[in-house]
Amino acid sequence: MKKILSFSIIGCILAITFFSACNKKDTGVDRKTLLTTGSWKSYQGGMDDNGNGTWDASERHNIATTDVDTVVFMTDGTGNVSGNLSGLPVTIPFTWLLQNNDNDIRMITSSGGKADTSFNNIITLTTTDMLFRHSNSSPGSFTSYVKP
Repeated sequence: MKKILSFSIIGCILAITFFSACNKKDTGVDRKTLLTTGSWKSYQGGMDDNGNGTWDASERHNIATTDVDTVVFMTDGTGNVSGNLSGLPVTIPFTWLLQNNDNDIRMITSSGGKADTSFNNIITLTTTDMLFRHSNSSPGSFTSYVKP
């Protein structure tokens, strides 16, 4: 009887542990929600000058206030980036799609009838910070964004 009771208690403990672990994973906010909640402002940019695959502090440069871009991702897979180009305000629409288990984002812009596709690796994405590594460039270029 003691063995049956012991196995029952161990089984209950394992079940509670298993279901508690599942709940912890389910409480996180998914990347689509993080992207589409509010707008993002660029604040740092730079290149991986030494080619080591990471964006070192010495390679980071603050973006001038006049050059800051604002990016908005909509839940329907569209969005826009707004900023200044040669002192003139510009807004460029795009479509986007999360790929590779939501670790990468593909963005397609269309300007002058020509489509341009960029692939970005999401290094960091929280409720307040976002860091992209732009996969189309060599050496890799990076851009950091914050919620305004």
